[in-house]
Amino acid sequence: MTWLSWRLHRPEAAIGSALFAGLILLMAVGIRSITAAFEAAKNVGCFDSGEIASSQACQPLLSTYWLRISRWDNLTAFLHAVPLALAVLLLIPTLQDLERGTVRLAWTQSITRGKWAIHRGLFLIAIAVFVTAIWAPVALWWYDSLHQDGSDQPTPRFAQWYFDFSPPVLLGYSLFALALALALTVALRRLVPVLALTGVGFVATRFFVANQLRPRFRTPVERISVPSRTETVAPYSPEDWVFDEWWVTPAGDRISLSQFHNELCRYDGTGSAEDFFYQCVADNGLKLVTALQPANRFWQFQTIETALYCGLAAVLLTFAYWWVRRRIA
Repeated sequence: MTWLSWRLHRPEAAIGSALFAGLILLMAVGIRSITAAFEAAKNVGCFDSGEIASSQACQPLLSTYWLRISRWDNLTAFLHAVPLALAVLLLIPTLQDLERGTVRLAWTQSITRGKWAIHRGLFLIAIAVFVTAIWAPVALWWYDSLHQDGSDQPTPRFAQWYFDFSPPVLLGYSLFALALALALTVALRRLVPVLALTGVGFVATRFFVANQLRPRFRTPVERISVPSRTETVAPYSPEDWVFDEWWVTPAGDRISLSQFHNELCRYDGTGSAEDFFYQCVADNGLKLVTALQPANRFWQFQTIETALYCGLAAVLLTFAYWWVRRRIA
């Protein structure tokens, strides 16, 4: 059965390999262009602090660098669709088998429905895992190349692009996309509805998890600080995921940042804005509360999200197996 499955998927494998190689080649061209601009600016000290970085000689070099990043960064949004594209390519032979009814010939031989479903599922999962193992380091390579800034600051790992391109969750995304496509394939057996619902379901789930569930995987840490001229250390590191800040009065009342700037401490243009800010904070006894997820929770969040998508994939694959055995005539 493995050889038969491979023969069925050879055209899609050839198309997918060509597209995948073309995408990596395009990314390599983009990275080379960005790196060349980065090195040209870095070699004359344009990323250093001081007069050199602000000199007229650096302005065209930095403009070129940021322009190239802006242009090539448009490709990043499409890279998030790689797991979805992989799932679509893998499901087409199975969809054609079910749509044309040719799979029934195998079922009339020594191959049972259950055996066919298990073998086909494991075969597709193995391909998805193999491709993802190649794609994950390439995706991180792309992200790191687009976020060079010449500083020694660590990469903000909770940034969405970096988080979503990390190997564990990429595997989860690929398995979920494949399982969703297979479940819809065995249930609907029509190309257009399957493609449409797979795309919508994948994008909607990714959006919901990233924006609604991920911030709540663990209770956020709240750090309290009192901004002043002597308190120059931020209450969080660049690697932490900060998603909310507000002020608290001595009475415990919560004040949003917009209320702080537009009502309580609205700058009237007189004197130094910095002096006005610190004086207003001191006069009102305000404290700044920062809600964040610490950087040391990164791998916990990766594990939770990967488990979530793998769990969804398991449910969808179980449904597909049951449907093949019980519902397909």
